[in-house]
Amino acid sequence: QCSTMATVGSVLAVLGILYIVYRFFFKKSAPVGGRDKYALPVDKRTTGAARAAQAKSNSDGRPQPTGPRMLVAYGSQTGTAEGFAQTLHKEALGRNFNAHLLDLDEFDQDTFVDEPLVLLLTATYGEGEPTDNARDFHRWLENDAEPGCLNNTKFSVFGLGNRQYEQFNAMGRFFDAKMEAAGAERIYERGEGDDDGTLEDDFSAWKEEMWSAVTEAYGLADNANAAPTFSYKLSAHSGADETVAAFKSKSHGKVDAQRMREMTVLKNYELHSANSGRSCRHVEVDLNGTGFTYVTGDHIGVMPVNHSDQVERLVDRMGVDPKMEFSLTDSDNFSPFPCPCTVETALSRYVEINGAVKKSLLGILSHFAQDESEASRLKSMSKKEGKADFDKFISKGHRGICDVLEAFPSVNIPLGNLLESLPRLQPRFYSISSSSKLEPGLAAITAVVVKEAVEGGRTFRGVCTHTLLDAAEGSKVQAFIRTSTFKLPKALSTPCVMVGAGTGLAPLRGFVRELSFQRNNGKDIGQNILVFGCQNSQHDYLYREELENAESQGIISNLFLAFSREQKKKVYVQDRVRENAEMIWQLLSKQRGFLYICGGTSMAKGVRAALTEEVSKLEGITIHKAEERVQSLVTENRFHQDVWS
Repeated sequence: QCSTMATVGSVLAVLGILYIVYRFFFKKSAPVGGRDKYALPVDKRTTGAARAAQAKSNSDGRPQPTGPRMLVAYGSQTGTAEGFAQTLHKEALGRNFNAHLLDLDEFDQDTFVDEPLVLLLTATYGEGEPTDNARDFHRWLENDAEPGCLNNTKFSVFGLGNRQYEQFNAMGRFFDAKMEAAGAERIYERGEGDDDGTLEDDFSAWKEEMWSAVTEAYGLADNANAAPTFSYKLSAHSGADETVAAFKSKSHGKVDAQRMREMTVLKNYELHSANSGRSCRHVEVDLNGTGFTYVTGDHIGVMPVNHSDQVERLVDRMGVDPKMEFSLTDSDNFSPFPCPCTVETALSRYVEINGAVKKSLLGILSHFAQDESEASRLKSMSKKEGKADFDKFISKGHRGICDVLEAFPSVNIPLGNLLESLPRLQPRFYSISSSSKLEPGLAAITAVVVKEAVEGGRTFRGVCTHTLLDAAEGSKVQAFIRTSTFKLPKALSTPCVMVGAGTGLAPLRGFVRELSFQRNNGKDIGQNILVFGCQNSQHDYLYREELENAESQGIISNLFLAFSREQKKKVYVQDRVRENAEMIWQLLSKQRGFLYICGGTSMAKGVRAALTEEVSKLEGITIHKAEERVQSLVTENRFHQDVWS
């Protein structure tokens, strides 16, 4: 019996050793997030038909690449960083890297510390904060990552930001520094993109040099002209329920993880006068029964729907049946959007077809062009040498995918490859212009309808503002609530200085309505100044009656107005801030008031500069010292901005 027990013990010991060996040598190659996508590059060929055949072959399933493992991770709020990450992932596969794509929402520290090579793309959200999906990763690097835990990792970071914000690219810089502090080796310098300028150019320039450095470090060819790789395969369905059910897949799209609800449109009316020449809508949606609540100052995310004429144009150009039901799946039965669905649904609700085409997509389309001159121009516009052509034809021309495919008729890209290559349609965010105390069951949206004449007799229309424009009372929109730090002081007696231009008035209107509600319910409120600007008092003075009533009732102590087009010399909100700087600074510095700015980033920058210059004069101090005084409002959490480019 003792001999038998000893034999069993020996066998168990051997099995234990084998398990340890397995965990040590093989665990680190386990797929991050539970999914692997593989594709090998194929030989470069030159004819149009061969290019298309080569690109198409890459979607038919390939063995695992033989190159080094690489993780492409992203922190994205609006989908831009996610799109850039998808581009890098495809390009990495084309260079024979065993590349994996990771939404940082799925970050796991146990697998991350074993990654040998990481490319990180991250946006900065709000006032220097991580994106929602990168919060756990940020927390880990800030508090829990031990020194040396990334000693075996090489990395490079590309940050996305906007130079109009004080905390420009704060997260890109944070992650870059913290990765190095944890022991990771920077394989290429950090790149920074400016959303207020040339974001895509910044990204293209960075990745071109980054790929040269990375491929050289690993002894691989920098095959920048490799045919695109595709991870998904399109399967058409007959329409039989059992057939469709068999192809049910799980979407890994970040948008699909967002809890959205159908909201009924309660009101939808025009705010501009007939002489404005523009349109601005006031839209109210019903929150009752949705499970959503908000606090005054929060945002509402609205999921747009592509306009039917755009969808019809694309369907005609692709020569497909809009009612065809299909699934687009990878080898693990994941999809880039909810499947199965019809072609019409995919083009209407899931992919971006309205916005200007990205350079990466032009590069993909070049491989499917049968005509050599078309292929050459598409490839050129995707590169640095074609910047002037891209800027004029794509950017200034507001050319979306329909326009490009019609302008390059020899491009013959399969539907599945096109759907995989197009960016996901993203929600658009609006500052809620109602008060959660006064009207808790609804959220109001104030939105200027984007409509612009462009070359060739075409009209560019904003996809979400036209969704709102077309939303009749009683119809439904897909939406959700997102919290914001743009909030009134907890003590309502604290003075507030509010500055807004155009639809930047939206959250400030919510504040005014909230203050009115609170005072009518016996609460004391402080001295409140509102500075509002628009073009013309007779055309686009938003909520005029409301604001003037609020001033007459003492909710707004002082209403300063700037109508930029009513006199020869244009007058803006920053001019009104200069004129009334003594009163404004008295409230901010002596009475410890709060400052709120909402609108375009350039306006916000101008208001801050104007206030700083006037503080310098009022206190007899240098501009540098005045900047420090204004900055103290930020430090003390008394300066809040809700701005956009």
